[in-house]
Amino acid sequence: MMVEAGHEELAERVSRSLQALTIAEDSARARVCETLKVGVRDFAALRLLLRAHRDGAAMSPKDISQGLAISSASTTALLDRLEKGGHLHRVPHPADRRRVFIELSDKTVRSLSATVDEESSRVSRAIADLPATTAEGIIEFLDRLHAPSIG
Repeated sequence: MMVEAGHEELAERVSRSLQALTIAEDSARARVCETLKVGVRDFAALRLLLRAHRDGAAMSPKDISQGLAISSASTTALLDRLEKGGHLHRVPHPADRRRVFIELSDKTVRSLSATVDEESSRVSRAIADLPATTAEGIIEFLDRLHAPSIG
């Protein structure tokens, strides 16, 4: 019983820390969304596009739809909003004129890169003194936490 009681206490501490992290992340996301004048889902799409941009990969509307788990109609509306706001543009597919790729505007790449790089630096500082096995344990825990079977 002592192990279970200790486990429950530890689980509660982890839950509280995750809640505090979620609140801090929500607050930071809200500030960035306000600066960029976009909604939360739009911001998620922009981050997805930035990741592809940094990887040198092209993204289609279908890729965005799948990445965000939203319908094609919702994706079209989202892309229309972001294009109207100057955050992205549609580029014709080089081989298939019926298809398009989505590219971020240079200004949005700069704005998002600053945000993502700051977040990455914060994570790097937080794990700098941790043993590699501890960092690997954190990764495994977070992967388990967001895995569909946990839900």
